[in-house]
Amino acid sequence: MQHLPAQPPGQGRRSPSARLVRRWAQAGSLWNQLLRQWLVLERLLQQLPAPLPSSAQASGGDGLLLHSLEELAQALRPQIDRYASRGGGSAPQAWLEHASALGAAKPLMLAIGQQDNALKGLLRSRGLLQAAIADLAAGSP
Repeated sequence: MQHLPAQPPGQGRRSPSARLVRRWAQAGSLWNQLLRQWLVLERLLQQLPAPLPSSAQASGGDGLLLHSLEELAQALRPQIDRYASRGGGSAPQAWLEHASALGAAKPLMLAIGQQDNALKGLLRSRGLLQAAIADLAAGSP
């Protein structure tokens, strides 16, 4: 992971353009992290039995996996206000129950849940960062 350079000594307050450049660098770093987390999640999803059992959908078990993936898809849409909300991730127990409904390995579903929570956290950070970039670009301090 690349680290951004520290502020040079002797420079009190940076110019708005320097802050904007730094924020854009942070946005690039967040996208890098998002893509890495997605690749891990994708590999985990490929390990699930295909097609998913219809019994999992009928029992409400599909709600967890499909709902989580739908939330991720929604979070990727460019609406800054939605990203800042603090939707909590699903509890590990819910992922364990979902593993039983799908007939999938419990450690696999726990790993999918962990990746889901990590991606949602990164997307919330991305939204907050986008808001900061918009404020800086508009000339707000």
